[in-house]
Amino acid sequence: MCLGVITLAGVQIAGFLGSLQLPDLPFAAPRAYLLARSGLWALWGLMAAIGLSLGASWAPALLRWGGVGLAAWYWADRLLLGESEFSRSGVPLCAATTMLLLGAGSWGLSRPEARRFFEENRG
Repeated sequence: MCLGVITLAGVQIAGFLGSLQLPDLPFAAPRAYLLARSGLWALWGLMAAIGLSLGASWAPALLRWGGVGLAAWYWADRLLLGESEFSRSGVPLCAATTMLLLGAGSWGLSRPEARRFFEENRG
């Protein structure tokens, strides 16, 4: 799970750095929004990865609520800023993937081994 969060953080860092170098073209979202979005989710991903690897007691809640927040933000972005037919064509697959990932994260955090790991490292 930690590897997945680190991968997500890396993608968001790349998005943040890419937003700094955008050409002057008309975009659906302002550059500041792209920077803020990528920066926020990169920070969340790094904090969650550090917490998960250290077994911090706050890490499961951060991962759970951050995952729900990220999914909600993703869908708001996709529905509000996705102006092309192409961006709307993969909605069923993306919805299924979102539900699968949220379910896998919840399942992983609810496992007895995971709960025991965070309880042992509490304190």
